[in-house]
Amino acid sequence: GDKTLTQADLQGKPALVNVWATWCISCRVEHPVLNKLAEKGVVIYGINYKDDNAAAVKWLAEFHNPYQLDIRDEDGNLGLNLGVYGAPDTFFIDAKG
Repeated sequence: GDKTLTQADLQGKPALVNVWATWCISCRVEHPVLNKLAEKGVVIYGINYKDDNAAAVKWLAEFHNPYQLDIRDEDGNLGLNLGVYGAPDTFFIDAKG
């Protein structure tokens, strides 16, 4: 089902927000690092940026999904609102959100 990430979800525990895409070569290089961080308990939220949803689902199935929640941003509007101009991009959210 659809889930919503709220400000309250980001409070209480530090997290990473990772902007990624299947067409992003650097994302493929950094993805094993994200998987290792997730295995160590780091909370990571993904933003799939300007990508085809079916391709993204297949990519995560193949390379493992480190994300607590992966947000689709097919048109790039969320990314622009966050100041993203490409992928990869990663933000650290402290325990205060």
